[in-house]
Amino acid sequence: RRIIQPVMKLLLHEFSSFSPMQKTGILCFDEVHIDGRLSFDEKNDVILGPFKNMMAISIRGLYYSWKQLIYVEFDDCLTREKILNIIHELSEIGVNIVGMVSDMATINRRLWNELYIDINNKIFSFKHLDTKDPIWLFADFLHHIKLLRNHLLDHNIRLGQDFNNAIISVDTLNELLNFQAK
Repeated sequence: RRIIQPVMKLLLHEFSSFSPMQKTGILCFDEVHIDGRLSFDEKNDVILGPFKNMMAISIRGLYYSWKQLIYVEFDDCLTREKILNIIHELSEIGVNIVGMVSDMATINRRLWNELYIDINNKIFSFKHLDTKDPIWLFADFLHHIKLLRNHLLDHNIRLGQDFNNAIISVDTLNELLNFQAK
């Protein structure tokens, strides 16, 4: 468990005068691919790595503008137990998590399954263990737009039979932009 404890202490202090509404937040998590080489931490005199990925979790205010990184771990896979523990620890310092945001990467969909999230059966939440209120799960749609852009640049987009198997490419978009500019 790699919750950044000094940050939790800071949040406890900073949020002491906040209203419950001000302390309502969303948990955001993403896996980041990192340079896999070894590195040397001079301050602690240790070698780090090699690591392939870093899992980062932050919280953001839902009604008020604040955000904070609270968890970092290398080559980590989030589990139901870890997420519920993080939500509980946040609850202990007065932060009420009401939602979570992630992309739909395989590692995150595995967690969704552990939380009994089932988009086919329209189950998009699970119960907060402390408040018993629902915690809603949201897919990061901006990530999907980036994936669509990358797919367009790398492979073009092939439409199905309903669209006569048309292909959208970068050239198609350039033609459209040139046409609109006239």
